[in-house]
This record gives sequence, structure tokens and C-alpha cells, in this order.
Amino acid sequence: MSDFRIASRYAKTIFDLAVERKIEDQIDKDMDLIKSIFDENRSLVLMLRSPVIKDDKKLRIIHRLFEGRTQEITLKFFEILSRKSRLSVLPILTELYKVLYNQHRGIVQARVTLAMQPYPEMEEILSAYVKDITGKQAKLEFETDREIIGGFILNVEDKQLDRSLKGQINRMRAVLTTGKK
Repeated sequence: MSDFRIASRYAKTIFDLAVERKIEDQIDKDMDLIKSIFDENRSLVLMLRSPVIKDDKKLRIIHRLFEGRTQEITLKFFEILSRKSRLSVLPILTELYKVLYNQHRGIVQARVTLAMQPYPEMEEILSAYVKDITGKQAKLEFETDREIIGGFILNVEDKQLDRSLKGQINRMRAVLTTGKK
């Protein structure tokens, strides 16, 4: 079974438990913390994936990192993952939990690529735009790419809206070279 499938099952399990106990917001914060630490520390992710390091040692390291910083249920969940030799899926699990949490809350994740840093009014306008097209509250994630020259590229759910100057130039070039719109 793939790591993604395994992680999705565990993410659903902890999410359902969190909803049942009405602590999904706290577990979401735990998952954000865990994800940020994994993002900052690649060696920690590699340690979790290592077949050489025993599961009990991995669990001790994870406990030391997160004890007192996360909910007790999250720590217990680490123990279950360890007993099942599944700590390696923890980085993927944090992302999948976020997807489930956002769906539950009616939030859609959107990635916006800009040629420059966004200004506050731009965030408000793009959030409203995403809400208009999806009917859901938007959580925007911004990245900059000077190569798009100007405008923006919006990725939301499985759609991409390219309103960048580079995209417009490429579309014009295609029309001029092929003669088709």
C-alpha cells in the first residue's frame, strides 16, 4: 500500500476522532506545528523514513520534540503510528489532515503566484474572488515569481487561472504562430 493511502487513512482517523471530541481546531494547530518543523528540518523527515532507526527511538525523538507543545491525543496518536511502524507517513499525514480540516470548515486552499509581494488590498480582492468562484472561504498562499512579469496565476482546487503578463504573451504567440485561438 502506498504511503499516501496509508497516511490518508490515518489522517481521516485522527480527524474523525478530533471532530468527535470537538478539538479539531487544536489538532489542526498541532498539525501546522508538526508540518512547520518538518519543513524546516529535512533530516527529521529522513530519520522517520529510515528503516535502520528503530520505531521506539523515532517515537522518543518525536515525543521530545512535541511533548508540551501539542495535545495529549496527538502524542498518543504518535504512539499508535509507532506501534504500527507508520511514523514515516507523518509528514504526509499533516498535509492530508489540513485538507480534511479545510473541507470540514468550508475553506479552500488557493495558491497565488505574483511577480511581486502582495499588498493587503490585493489579498482582500483575491480572497473575495476565490469565494465568488468556489463559494468557499479562501486561505491564500502567496509565492513570487518575477518571470511572470505582472498579473497573477491563481491555483485553486483543480483549476488554474493564468492572468499573468507572461501567460498573455505566450497565448498571443501561440495565436500568431498557429493562426488559431
